[in-house]
Amino acid sequence: AQQAAASTALAAAKESERKRQAADRRLADSSAASVKLSSEQEFLKSLSDTLLTNQKELRQQLDDTRAELASKETLNKDLQDQVRDLMVYIQAGQLIKESGDDLKDATLLPMPERASNGGSSSSRRQGGSRKGK
Repeated sequence: AQQAAASTALAAAKESERKRQAADRRLADSSAASVKLSSEQEFLKSLSDTLLTNQKELRQQLDDTRAELASKETLNKDLQDQVRDLMVYIQAGQLIKESGDDLKDATLLPMPERASNGGSSSSRRQGGSRKGK
C-alpha cells in the first residue's frame, strides 16, 4: 500500500514537474514576446517622432517656398511694369523723332490708366503698329 501511495505520489510529482516546466516555457516565450514587442514599440515611437519632425520641417520649407514665390511674382510684375513703361518711353521717343519739328516744343501729358491692363497694353501695341505703317 505504501508502495502504491509512493508510486502515486511520484507520478503526481512528475506530472506537477511537467506542468511547471510547461508553465516556465510559456513564461519564457511570453517574456521574449514582451521584450520583442517593447523593442518594436520603441522603434515605432522613434519612427513616429522622426516623421513628425520631418513633416514640420517640410511644412516650414513649403511655407518658405510659397513666400519666396510670392516675392518673385511681385518682382516679376514690377519688372514687367518697368519693361512696359520703357517700351512706351522708347515708342514715344521714336514718334517724336519721326515727327520732326511738329512736336519740338510740345508738351506730353500722361494718358489716364484703363481699368484692365490687358486692354491698355493691346491698344498701345496696336497704336504702335499703326504708327510704323
